[in-house]
Amino acid sequence: MIFGASKAIAKHHNRIHNYKAVVLDLSAVPMMDLTIGLALENAIKDAIDANCAVYIFSPNGQTTERLEKLGILSRLPHNAFCDSRKSALAQAVESLKDA
Repeated sequence: MIFGASKAIAKHHNRIHNYKAVVLDLSAVPMMDLTIGLALENAIKDAIDANCAVYIFSPNGQTTERLEKLGILSRLPHNAFCDSRKSALAQAVESLKDA
């Protein structure tokens, strides 16, 4: 992700309180710089604070490693990281049924 993407993340991040679940599909993110990582960290923290379920599909090791270094993995339940986009969407839908 490039530096300019953090602006887009921030834009959506400001509306997170309107949602009950969010799926982050990072499959097209081959690498993540610190700025993007911090923007995602803030968005995820705010989602958690707003009781919004977070599901992440991140098949790229470097991207997942960056999220881990930022401490994001430890803030999410074990099922937050999904093996596929389809799985992430299915879990998000299921979480809405439980809400």
